Amino acid sequence: MCRISLPFKDKDNIFDRILIGGAISWFTNPRKAVVEAARAVKRNSIVVIYDQASRIDPILQRDKMVLNSIPRSAVILNFRYLFDKHFYVIELKK
Repeated sequence: MCRISLPFKDKDNIFDRILIGGAISWFTNPRKAVVEAARAVKRNSIVVIYDQASRIDPILQRDKMVLNSIPRSAVILNFRYLFDKHFYVIELKK
């Protein structure tokens, strides 16, 4: 089983930015990963998540799985598709 927590002594407000690139759909618990990223980023900082989307992901709304995982402490700044909907990018601000 994979542990989804960042191993830092001072676990809150450490990073200016966090990037989760090309992996979120493979995580066992994507929601926990997004919550952990939002926890570890400084106030008024950015979390960027991007991942590849297959042609069926938008139909099944699997590409929106991360949008449904955004913690209340974060605000969605942007959600957009790139390269004819083959990739999506989500930008959050804490």
